[in-house]
Amino acid sequence: MSKELEERIAALEARLDAVERRPPERATMKERRRCPSCGGTELYFAPQLVAQLFAGIPFALGVRARAVGRAQTTGDFEAYACTRCGLVEWHAKPIDPALAARAGLTRIEPPPDDPRGPYR
Repeated sequence: MSKELEERIAALEARLDAVERRPPERATMKERRRCPSCGGTELYFAPQLVAQLFAGIPFALGVRARAVGRAQTTGDFEAYACTRCGLVEWHAKPIDPALAARAGLTRIEPPPDDPRGPYR
């Protein structure tokens, strides 16, 4: 095998390694303004999702932590909905770590890279 061919193969292998390490691209309605399921572009956005209490009192859906006197909310939910296929995508607005801990949430850390690579 020629030196030039070996160099080209090494360069291609390096590019392939870089592509394999990159996380898969996930197209969301929030980012792309297009439904990832059907490609529809007629979407609705709900900046706050609300539920009704016993007496019809509305409250925002989100991560709730008990506090003295009343519950506190962090990470209110918002949603995007596709009118063509009905797919709904929920997102949590930024979550306060202190309130999340009081609400009993556990932060999940990303797994460490496997030194063996993706093929075993």
